[in-house]
This record gives sequence, C-alpha cells and structure tokens, in this order.
Amino acid sequence: MNSHPRSTRSATITIAVLGSLGVLLMSVAGLIVGLQFQSQRFQYVSPWHSLTFIVSLTTSLQYAQILGWMAITGLLIAWGVNASTVTRVRAAAAIAAGALVPVGLVVFAHQLNRIWPDTTGPTEVPALTALLALYSLGVPWTLGRLIQRWVPAYRPTVDRPMTISQ
Repeated sequence: MNSHPRSTRSATITIAVLGSLGVLLMSVAGLIVGLQFQSQRFQYVSPWHSLTFIVSLTTSLQYAQILGWMAITGLLIAWGVNASTVTRVRAAAAIAAGALVPVGLVVFAHQLNRIWPDTTGPTEVPALTALLALYSLGVPWTLGRLIQRWVPAYRPTVDRPMTISQ
C-alpha cells in the first residue's frame, strides 16, 4: 500500500544520493584545500598526500558521522525536491546543493564565532548548537525547494511548425 510509484521512489533516491555526493566532494575538497594552505611552507605537499593524511587521521566513528551527515543532507534535499523525474539539470542542481551545505556551514560557523569568540566547540553554548543544527536541517530542505521551484522537471519542448504530413 505504498502511495509512491516506483519512478518517484527512484527519483527521490537518485536526488538523495547526488546531494550526498555533493556533500562528500565539497567536504573532502575543503579539507584538502585547508591542508594545502596550512602547509604552504612545505614544498613537497600535494593534494594526494593531503588526502592520504586525512584518511589516516580519520577514525571509524568520524567516518560514521560523515556518512550520517551525508545521508541526512541528501534525504533533506530529496524531500525538498519531491521529484517524480530526474533530469540532468536537476541532478547537477542536487550535487551543487549538497556542495553548498558544508561551505555555508563553515561560513555560518565563522560568523557565529564572532558572537561567541571564546568557545572551543558548539557543545559549550547550547544556542550555538541549536543554530548549527537548524542550519544543517533547514538549508538542505530549502535548497531542495529552490530546485523544485526553479529547475524544470522536464526538458522544454521545441515548438516546431507542423507540416501537412504531420
């Protein structure tokens, strides 16, 4: 007694996976860029070395947290889109929306650091934790709604003049 047809479920899953992929790609790229800027004085540091360094430092609990954040973000984007079909433009928009979430979170956290400058983490101030949680839940869904509203679900058809034989 499922109300969603198979194509709607597969479109939702596709959007969720693409949104999660965007989060992963931007998070890894941000970490590599951050390590590159911090290690400018070392001349033999490459993005590959940075990536292997990140992988060697990450624990299994951190992997689980990253995967959970990716999954929740992807699901919230897909929930916002509520798509019945996935076009290439919507797929690209879902990846971009997923990539915007970590970037916006870092920018938002830096702005909140001006209000609470002496905190070592979000758990010190409950209001800070609540604001970051609201961002992490609200922004992906809002980006999904923007995709739903602004990105067409179908390719526009080209109006061709009909001939007599048609």
